[in-house]
Amino acid sequence: MTDPGHRPPDDAPLLSVTVTNYNYARFLPTALDSILAQTYTDYELVVVDNASTDGSLEILREYAARDPRIRLVEHETNIGALANLRESVERCRGRYRVHVDADDWIISPTAFERQMAMVDAHPDITLVYSHLTMFGPDGAKTHVSRPFPADVVMAGEDAVEAILGFTLNHTGMLFRIDAYRHGGGYPEGLPHVDDMLLGIRLCEQGSVGYIADELYSFRQHGANVHLAPQLAVVRDEFLPVVESAFSGPLGPKLSPAVRKRIVQNTLVHLPTQYVFRGEPRAGWRLWLESAKARPFDTIVQPRTLALVARTVLGQRGFAFVADRARRR
Repeated sequence: MTDPGHRPPDDAPLLSVTVTNYNYARFLPTALDSILAQTYTDYELVVVDNASTDGSLEILREYAARDPRIRLVEHETNIGALANLRESVERCRGRYRVHVDADDWIISPTAFERQMAMVDAHPDITLVYSHLTMFGPDGAKTHVSRPFPADVVMAGEDAVEAILGFTLNHTGMLFRIDAYRHGGGYPEGLPHVDDMLLGIRLCEQGSVGYIADELYSFRQHGANVHLAPQLAVVRDEFLPVVESAFSGPLGPKLSPAVRKRIVQNTLVHLPTQYVFRGEPRAGWRLWLESAKARPFDTIVQPRTLALVARTVLGQRGFAFVADRARRR
């Protein structure tokens, strides 16, 4: 679907890369160097700084002076993370946009090349993403989410379950800008799952490409909004996003079984993260909020049983039992 309001200039590159930053001077060189090291070079780099006070601007100005592809936008006052993301897209001149948060980085030097090859081969694609690879504050890899075993281009309805399964992140989402605008852009009021709802809106307008490789990082540290959820986040954000997927254009194409799996996973996703990383009190508080919102779907499912076992048996005991179960 083409938005007549988005006509890239004739001299614009096909790809716009965006970086949003607020006080991430300690991470910026890693992020920027990983972008400038890409084998695909026909892009512009739009960096929007949200009134940083930590020396970020000195770093950004130095990089912009060295590379003419970099356009630096400097805010005098902080406009908020969501407004900064929105502006980064509005500043794009290309047809496609891929984003890198200033605290993340690109793992593979061929990330842009592989994503652009996929959209070139499939012009109806609205979104291309890859494995979600998480790193801790010390730079050590902590988790890789692999929803599909191989590269695939699929209809939007076939991508919904994976996207609602917390396998998507702002960093690494390459999307078609006209589809982004037609879907309303970044949604308001959903700081923990705005990327997921944007992904669903893109699914509604075309096919989705997935690259089964570790292309981008997501750095976990103390300031991540996604990792500091409020107790009511499942009720106020997660479940409304799920319901929007089933009440929208793709709803009739999604089976009741898919809906059940998505809802159950949504309810226990955060509790599972906390319990399995050794924070059972926080995990069970979140589980209780999910049980209040959807009692049956929260209680009567295998993952709740796994949470009980992990809490009672501990890490070693649970690993031993799980290993014995796999061998049977």
